[in-house]
Amino acid sequence: MGGEVRVGSKEGWGSSFLVAIPHSYFSEPLVSGALLEDARVSTKRAELCNVSAFCEEALSKQLHMWNCDVNCVRDNSEQTEIRLFEGESQTPSSRHAYEPGFNQHCYISHKELINMVLGEQPTRNQSNQAEVFEQSGEGQRILVAEDSLPNQLVIKTMLERAGYQIDIADNGLAAVELAERNAYQLILMDLSMPIMDGAQATRIIRDKTSEIASIPIWAMTANVTKDDRQHCFDAGMNEFVEKPISKPELLAKLHKFFEEDLSDSLPAITDAEADAEAKTGDPQKTDRNVLDEKVVEQLLEDTGEEIFQRVLELFISETERRISQVQQATLVDDLEQIEKEAHAIKSSAASVGAVRLGERAKALEAACRQRESHRVSELVAEVGALSAASLDALKSHNLYKPSI
Repeated sequence: MGGEVRVGSKEGWGSSFLVAIPHSYFSEPLVSGALLEDARVSTKRAELCNVSAFCEEALSKQLHMWNCDVNCVRDNSEQTEIRLFEGESQTPSSRHAYEPGFNQHCYISHKELINMVLGEQPTRNQSNQAEVFEQSGEGQRILVAEDSLPNQLVIKTMLERAGYQIDIADNGLAAVELAERNAYQLILMDLSMPIMDGAQATRIIRDKTSEIASIPIWAMTANVTKDDRQHCFDAGMNEFVEKPISKPELLAKLHKFFEEDLSDSLPAITDAEADAEAKTGDPQKTDRNVLDEKVVEQLLEDTGEEIFQRVLELFISETERRISQVQQATLVDDLEQIEKEAHAIKSSAASVGAVRLGERAKALEAACRQRESHRVSELVAEVGALSAASLDALKSHNLYKPSI
């Protein structure tokens, strides 16, 4: 490979190893210069203002490969900007300002950079936004109350990687007990949990001493209706986080919260806002396919291969257990138990992209709540079949790789 390996050792001190492997990461531009000839990129000049040394080097190399002149400047504004000029003009043809986290993460993709050079306003997608807050945590201690094992692992992984300290409670009673023993700066509270639900746990916490009662509590639930949200606020919760959890949205929300120390309740939701939220959504969520591949890919990106496999393993084992409990409850017509299990299946299915399973579990939950016994048996069968189909889909797409 043309590299080298060095080993050094000193008695009483230990050994040191050096492995050097040449690579061509910057030997070719990320976007071919040939594709840019018609755009006359060579007439462009770029000015990197208040950009860190690392970002300067990375961006300058790519821009030089596109034959752009690059000038790096510092001023007293402390605002990080990329300014683009046409020809000899001294007035920027476009200016692109960035958040403070830019210099730590340098998160411009090659697609965004080339759009910028070509004069198109770059669009910041959610993944880009999340990277700004990827390490925004400063050790703040957060309690996550969540009974679903896959959801626990996903949330814990994404928040710990962002720099937060995370404790897990698998029911409302455990959340109350942990809140009494530890000093938390925030509680993320699932609503539907065994032993004690999130709303009841929140009311108990609000009745404790002022130090405990004042802990901000954010509701986590897949239910997005006006009544469900108002129920959260009536119980004493301060904020609302919709499931499945969106990493970019949650990290941005946490960053804003800890930066501004927000702890006041949100205003009551209007009927129009609630109706709009209920109707808004990614078309993929109503796709007839078993898996939403975008959700699966995002989960893999957010957690990494090892944790991703563990999440799928927990999802499969937990879903199989809950399906068994649903079938047993069906034999004795225990609609309350079926509703609880369906709610849990709906939540974890959404987190791993099992979209059709989540849809039918939601329908089963609603049928139980409305005491539509004639639909329950049919929906139980559908949920069971889709559980197996979701597992098959994960395997067929070579996503789930059980250890042998």
